Amino acid sequence: MPMKSVLRGIFCVVLIATGLASCVSTEEVDLVVHNASIFTLNDQNEVFSAMAIRQGRIVEIGPEHQILNKYHADEFLDLRKRPVLPGFVDAASRAHFEYFQNLEREVHDTSWTRLFDQWSSLGYTGITLMDANANYRDQWNRDSIPVRMNLMLHADSLNWQWLNRNGGLPDSLIQLNGLSFMDWSETTTGVFFDSSAEVSIAEIADVLDQMNCWVNLGVHSDSLYKMAQGVYAEVLAEVNDKRWSLTSYSPDRVSPKWLKKHSVLPLIAPVDFRPEKVDWLALWKANHFLAAGSTGMIPQHPMEAYVHLVQAGLDRNESYKALSRYPALLAGWDQCGRLEAGYWADFIITNRDPFNAPLEELTQIEIRRTFVGGKPIYSSSRK
Repeated sequence: MPMKSVLRGIFCVVLIATGLASCVSTEEVDLVVHNASIFTLNDQNEVFSAMAIRQGRIVEIGPEHQILNKYHADEFLDLRKRPVLPGFVDAASRAHFEYFQNLEREVHDTSWTRLFDQWSSLGYTGITLMDANANYRDQWNRDSIPVRMNLMLHADSLNWQWLNRNGGLPDSLIQLNGLSFMDWSETTTGVFFDSSAEVSIAEIADVLDQMNCWVNLGVHSDSLYKMAQGVYAEVLAEVNDKRWSLTSYSPDRVSPKWLKKHSVLPLIAPVDFRPEKVDWLALWKANHFLAAGSTGMIPQHPMEAYVHLVQAGLDRNESYKALSRYPALLAGWDQCGRLEAGYWADFIITNRDPFNAPLEELTQIEIRRTFVGGKPIYSSSRK
């Protein structure tokens, strides 16, 4: 064979090989989770088998072959068909009270660490602390906080002054964005922020509205419920576009019609109020929204609340969203609480699928790993 023909053949082979290599070039990411059952909890409640994560966010989620063929990762996590779900978000925790009442400054760091460890081991990736203090933020080393924190400040003079001075502080990990009125008096229309002057709740709410801050009113009587109705109707001009919420200690008194009229978002504690006493389904139907919080002094297993919501008549997908997506929206974390492209990679790995397990076995589901922003913050000793 002439030398020119041989060289031409070799040249063609090189071109073909180069073309094939370019066709299979992959995109670099930090982590690929695959061989899993990924429950996205998106609008279609789709389930996929793999997802690619880069810089804390989900780049793409889809079928196994699609993700593995397209992405090269620093780490590949083969889950052997285990369930992957959005991390839990507690819409109203007061767990900090037990840890920090009467504690000296030097033990705060240890107490916070213990509390963060408990939350992450239960699968929480986001927490709204109700009745918090602005100085909590100063007590934390931001780099050591594993979960997203949203501080709803207790309505007192110091926090009110701080919020007026600084406004809300949005942050992907730690944010302060509102006031929580949980112990206001039914004998007054306002709050005494100092010994001399009373500031009306309507006036406070109006200022917070201008700051684009979240307001939560806690009501524990019929008179306070009516007062809350008046405040929200006056300040919100009928329609709530600020994600303002209502926590009722007598939720059976709350009118779904009123919630719907003003788009007020119900914040509930399923473990405290059993479904036979409160029509959770009617509250959900008002705006197709229901944010569940623990409200307790110690972190609660979210599967206990999940069981109560399912027993109340919500389907399992909506029950789960009440513990993940809806609390995230209430806190202002628009890109949390579901698993899809562009969202933060906040997820948990469990030993069983909560959407198909028997009701009586749901509280036995174990959290094997918890991730926030694509980074593991908890790993069980049982793999």
